[in-house]
Amino acid sequence: MKTINPFSLEDLKSYEYLSSVQVEKYIASSFQAWNSWKSTEHSARKPFLFKLAGSLRKSSASLSELMSLEMGKPRKEALAEIEKCAVTAEYLAENFEAWLAPELVQGLSRGRSAWILSESLGPVFTIMPWNFPIWQVLRFAAPALAAGNCVLLKHADIVAGTAEALTEIFQKSLPDAELFLNLHINHEQAALVIGDPRVRAVSMTGSTRGGREVGACAGQNLKKCVLELGGNDPYLILPDADIDSAATLSAKGRMVNTGQSCVAAKRFFVPRRKMAQFSEKMAEYFSSLKTGPPIHEETTFGVIASEKLKNELLVQVDQLKSSGAKEIFRSSQKSSGCFVPAQILQVDLSLKSAHQIELFGPVALVFAYDDLDEVVAAANSSPYGLGAAVFGKDEEQCLSIARRLESGLIFVNDFVQSEARLPFGGVKDSGFGRELTHVGIREFVNFRSLVRNPL
Repeated sequence: MKTINPFSLEDLKSYEYLSSVQVEKYIASSFQAWNSWKSTEHSARKPFLFKLAGSLRKSSASLSELMSLEMGKPRKEALAEIEKCAVTAEYLAENFEAWLAPELVQGLSRGRSAWILSESLGPVFTIMPWNFPIWQVLRFAAPALAAGNCVLLKHADIVAGTAEALTEIFQKSLPDAELFLNLHINHEQAALVIGDPRVRAVSMTGSTRGGREVGACAGQNLKKCVLELGGNDPYLILPDADIDSAATLSAKGRMVNTGQSCVAAKRFFVPRRKMAQFSEKMAEYFSSLKTGPPIHEETTFGVIASEKLKNELLVQVDQLKSSGAKEIFRSSQKSSGCFVPAQILQVDLSLKSAHQIELFGPVALVFAYDDLDEVVAAANSSPYGLGAAVFGKDEEQCLSIARRLESGLIFVNDFVQSEARLPFGGVKDSGFGRELTHVGIREFVNFRSLVRNPL
């Protein structure tokens, strides 16, 4: 396999997949390291998180450059992603001991006392995508390690260099390098890792199709798994909303990572009489973005991560247009490589395919509506349920509408984004399980009841 710069289309570096003998060695090393790590006190694991945060900040220049070169992330966004990871590691360090502390249970019969204890599971295999190559690894791996587990990472091939650099940072922050291992392996090898009895759980962030395959394999092997999958996030603009503000925030939510985010804004439902104003303001924001080499910090509009992904997006757009979607805006910026101009497509509310697919790129779908009940039904008609947003001045109405939307995250008068202090994950085809906070760290622990009977 090789990494390719999606802006210049130049080859970056070639990598070899591990052999079956090497994979076996990695799993054995991880399992052995866990046998020591699991018995350490929570307080003894805490320093690695602070060290990790510091190492991420010290490596931010080289890490952000790798991200920009390998998957086309604008450098400014790459730097912000690394800082977000450092902040999250520090927040975890300050709180995870309380989240995993033994819980005393009172009121048992016959004077018995009991505790609910949390214990690590063992090596956890994780499959991660390319779009947030540092953040998505950290938000799983740091809590898993803090809880006493080990990590076996299979990262996306197109960010193989970033995976190696991040692995080195984790390993230098941990007391034993074998606690975090990077596996350059293919899909067939990944299935064998999931099936290995020494591997105790699986975490995957990626496509819904991939999630089905990983979930089936984990289920067949009776492994706990957490799946964070695709999204087709609806944004409901209520009749009393500040249209200019809603359109600008919606546009920002659409263009995070050049639109390549599972939790990016994707479908926008706008009152019919406000459609022109909303679309014009959104187009204004798109037009203000600066294209150029992603490695430059002044670039705010990047490229699609690969030619394959670019072509898949363009096919989806053509299919929508052939089904009646109308292009009402296309940005005029020019760029190179896997660049796709920002576009706004006006779509009829009844076009089912627009609610079924996920557009991974700078394409916004806008729907005019007349009836709120109708638009809530349309928003929920998607098989996905990751994020959603509601914009309006009547807070009570916004909250009422928000509670009717089927999603794991719901924001009012802001675009959806992950945050260290909020659980992250979806419903329906967007997956199951949660990451971040006390909810996320408890996904990969075993809760055991310890009961003591008085003598």
